[in-house]
Amino acid sequence: MKLRQGKIIKGKYKIEREIYKGGMGIVYVCTDIYSRAYYVLKHPLFNGMNDSMKVDKLKVEANILSTLSHPNIVRYIDSFEENNVFYMVIEYIRGSDMKGLFTNKPTTETQAKNYCGQLLDALEYLHNQNIIHRDIKPRNIMITGNNVKLIDFGTAKMRFTSIGKRGTILFTPGYGAPEQQTGECYFQSDIFAVGATMYFLLTGTDPCSPPLSPCRINPRVNRTIDLIIRKATDLDPNRRYQTVNEMKNALIGIYRARPAYNPRIIIGSREFKITKSPLTIGRGGVNVHPDIVINDPERYVSKIHARVFRDSQGSYWLEDCSVNGTFIHIGGMYRKITKWNLQDNDMIAFCWSPSKGAYMSLKFKT
Repeated sequence: MKLRQGKIIKGKYKIEREIYKGGMGIVYVCTDIYSRAYYVLKHPLFNGMNDSMKVDKLKVEANILSTLSHPNIVRYIDSFEENNVFYMVIEYIRGSDMKGLFTNKPTTETQAKNYCGQLLDALEYLHNQNIIHRDIKPRNIMITGNNVKLIDFGTAKMRFTSIGKRGTILFTPGYGAPEQQTGECYFQSDIFAVGATMYFLLTGTDPCSPPLSPCRINPRVNRTIDLIIRKATDLDPNRRYQTVNEMKNALIGIYRARPAYNPRIIIGSREFKITKSPLTIGRGGVNVHPDIVINDPERYVSKIHARVFRDSQGSYWLEDCSVNGTFIHIGGMYRKITKWNLQDNDMIAFCWSPSKGAYMSLKFKT
């Protein structure tokens, strides 16, 4: 079964295009013909192989997602049956999955901490409701702007519905905890997967042979982060972090203890130290005096185009204040941002178009 482009389901969801076909189901982008909003629609793949199990699995996913509401978890929209086919509709996320963005392109420690911190926030919410995700991996984590969204709850399960007993084996090599190979799963199994995901972010490669040590691949990784990942991915779940909050506190502790640094903005051959917060950047004007003045007779750059500020945890952020946009180079392309957690060597563009590229280029250095 495959839905053709333009077909309308439930009298409102218009199929736009297929975006994924796997062994369990088919996924489409659709639009609500009344609100014009974009969504994702999923249905089981019927091929005579475990068809009833595929339907049950999607129903369980819909049932779990319908009870959840968290900024780092994909949002449930609708589920229904039509012509004996079960459908689920979820949020359409504009972005890319972590796997595609960072394979062979390791990110910075600060960004890895940011992403995994958001992932741990989502897991803390799930675990407080006795839900174990069981399939956390870069392919199931979407990056939109600077935010993380956890997707694919097809293997998620309530903690006290046979989990911890031997049951269905659900295991993604490299990211699944060792106990999952024997059908067991615990909260610490999700923590293992977060550690494995952090390893991927810092090395750009899939993990193997836990406990994992990113320093072996990337010697620039902070030794304390390496130890945190090794603890999270210990073969014995009893020696891992026992709660999400315990791992979060370990990560936060690193960054509180790190020495101060002197970040700067580089524009061409000029270098500007960031000595205040906020620090404004723009071309200025009558009664408008940015801290960093950009000479732009064409006036594409706004009077105050962007500002840089330091948060309470010591991280630096870039906030767009412009008419023509502020862009960050990530994953091989420029992406428009409203607010961005700056990392060392971030390339910034004031005004950008696909045909002309960056109008004004800047770089953030620590």
